[in-house]
Amino acid sequence: MSSISKLIWFDGKFVKHSNAKIPVTTHAIHYGTSIFEGIRAYWNGEKLNIKPISKGHAIEARIYAENPQNGFLPSPGRIEKLFIPRKKNIRIDFGYTEGNKVPPNYDSMLGKVIAKGNDRKQAISNLAGVLKKSHILGIESNLHFVRKIIENPSFKKPDIGTDFIKIHQDKLFLAPYHMLTIY
Repeated sequence: MSSISKLIWFDGKFVKHSNAKIPVTTHAIHYGTSIFEGIRAYWNGEKLNIKPISKGHAIEARIYAENPQNGFLPSPGRIEKLFIPRKKNIRIDFGYTEGNKVPPNYDSMLGKVIAKGNDRKQAISNLAGVLKKSHILGIESNLHFVRKIIENPSFKKPDIGTDFIKIHQDKLFLAPYHMLTIY
């Protein structure tokens, strides 16, 4: 994966200078080795002996500075209070803290709360417990909305679909909401 960072003049012509990037993702259930170590081993012809160091199920809630009641429009401003309890089997990846300003011209994601469990049911329960005790003040956020999704009995069933929000909108939104921006 790469992106073009600039055009440079080389040998009488413009040449694209690419900036090679390695797509790195974080996982709540990981393999105990870095992607860079895996690439090094591969290029050196070494056998990769990767085994999971953790087993189970993980579920992630992405918390945004946006207003679900207003078409999920961004909600820039100053975060007056941000509390997400730290617990076992919970990882909190937030780019903002109390007092930070959420700008209007960037992605409105505040962070992620990732819960691990032995199975999906336990991971959902762990996430629900943390979200129930979390709060964000000073800006609008989707925290309450995400909490209602996680606590919805239909979410806990294995046969949910991409139309979940549309089907359950009467239980997820505080007031009647017309599905104009959600597909």
